[in-house]
Amino acid sequence: MRATVVVLGDLARSPRTVLHALALGRAGADVDLVGFAEPAWRPVGALPSLTIWPLDSGARSQGRATAPSYLLGATARSAGLFWGLTRLLISAVPRPDVILVQNPPGVPTLFVAWLAALLRRARLVIDWHNLTWGMLSLRVGRNHPLISVVSAYERIFGRWADGNLFVSVAMKDALGRRWGLEGSVFHDRPASAFHPLDEWDRQAHRGRLLTRLGERVDRVAALLVTSTSWSADEDFDLLFDALKTLDAQSARHASPPHSRVVVLITGRGPGREAFEQRIVNTEFHRVGVYTAWLESDEYPRVLAAADLGISLHRSASGLDLPMKVLDMFGAGLPVCALNYGPCLSELVTDGVNGVLFQTSAELAEHLRVLLDGLPAQSPSLERLRRGALRERDTTWEDGWTSEAWPVLAPRHR
Repeated sequence: MRATVVVLGDLARSPRTVLHALALGRAGADVDLVGFAEPAWRPVGALPSLTIWPLDSGARSQGRATAPSYLLGATARSAGLFWGLTRLLISAVPRPDVILVQNPPGVPTLFVAWLAALLRRARLVIDWHNLTWGMLSLRVGRNHPLISVVSAYERIFGRWADGNLFVSVAMKDALGRRWGLEGSVFHDRPASAFHPLDEWDRQAHRGRLLTRLGERVDRVAALLVTSTSWSADEDFDLLFDALKTLDAQSARHASPPHSRVVVLITGRGPGREAFEQRIVNTEFHRVGVYTAWLESDEYPRVLAAADLGISLHRSASGLDLPMKVLDMFGAGLPVCALNYGPCLSELVTDGVNGVLFQTSAELAEHLRVLLDGLPAQSPSLERLRRGALRERDTTWEDGWTSEAWPVLAPRHR
């Protein structure tokens, strides 16, 4: 079996797609992975049967822009990507048995993948991680006429695909009602790379990290972490306001008196520079805020060394689930998650493996309660940690074998 796995995004920031490729390789398939990638980039755990086909990095999405300039740039990029992707999928990449495409982004990926599958007699499977029209609406607004066009485009190719995988039950039900799509739910779960550290390793890595950030280890009461692509579907204004409130509270009531809370924001993307400048221009007394890009082998250890994770994901569709929360659960890290709708309950159980918030005041209050007692012990946080650890009972690989592989496996005639 040969499989082509495609995402119109940075492979280093597309964990679900990369994990699909690795799992297919372990199932015995020769895998061609297509996406943006740095020279010589290769995922940890890749077998020799995995081949990386990098797209032209000059066609990456632009950063912050007004809606008209964004659309003009997106149109130009789509034209270039159309020809580059068409060349790869139709002539350069060896003929596959199945083409697996992550959506979004679906323009022009869904059309090109469908055309390649048709011409090369391969099956097309779409992995619905989110919706293209939903992500576009964050840029141009939900009432823009282009939204209905892109929605119809996704509906057509969803119906024409040979198989569909949905990241949540809510997404499967919604797209079944709206568009008549059929398929299987494949939940994200913690990947095997994410696991708790024993206490000695945890403290050792925590100490090295804090020292690298310029913090005195003996003065840090708590380490918080969030990962992000710095895109429009995450609310960093909310985080900033909550940290200001926490800082003021800590300055008045911190015990011991010089203890600090360190917040590490990992990832890279268009909104990072503006946030960093905002932090530089703000005076914090008991909260240290840092940004960093972590290599794929270091990121799991950072999560395992932290006390609490934060998810700021505000779903454009209200139907997807944030992968970062699964990473945190895999490392045994409980989470404060922005509550964007009922879909999130498929992942986060309030008061069991994390807590939910909708405002900066709610987030600040959760942080105050959960961090109370650290660095010694917080009973509230420890209870959530036990709940997060239970989420590791079924691994990503186990879920893939039972839910995704039956859709992707060869069809015997």
